[in-house]
Amino acid sequence: MSSDEVITLIAQLLEPNSLTFLQAAVLQGTWEGKSYSEIALETNHDPDYLKQVGQKLWQLLSEALGRKVTKLNLRASLQRYASQATTHKLAQITQEDTLANTFVRSLSNSPHSLARSG
Repeated sequence: MSSDEVITLIAQLLEPNSLTFLQAAVLQGTWEGKSYSEIALETNHDPDYLKQVGQKLWQLLSEALGRKVTKLNLRASLQRYASQATTHKLAQITQEDTLANTFVRSLSNSPHSLARSG
């Protein structure tokens, strides 16, 4: 997952709230393995202030994901979430497909089926 994809995923998770510029910068920098000091150089902000921004961001993400998210476990937490979301989506598609097949079979077995009328 690229840092841009991560930002998009997080923005969706946190809707209706949107990420601030600094939250996105902390998120991107963290995803790329940068320290707060390195992110501070890129954004012209104090590293301690960026730590505060990060702490608030990790808290928001923890609430959205239902598990503690930190700067150190961000990548693992998001990869786990993406994997679970994919599994859930596949299960939903399979369930919808099963329901559609059951419906089609029930129609074809119906005494009023178009296939039997002539």
